[in-house]
Amino acid sequence: MSTHVAATLATPRARLALAEVRTPAPGADEIVVRVRAVAVNPVDWVI
Repeated sequence: MSTHVAATLATPRARLALAEVRTPAPGADEIVVRVRAVAVNPVDWVI
């Protein structure tokens, strides 16, 4: 199975850490979407 790098959150309010994770296999009625860019809103850390 292929892998990709993802920003993961181990516990609430922890810092994001990069980790290599398995790319999920889609189910019969699902698709996998490639994400090229994301953003994290700083206010989300407070909520």
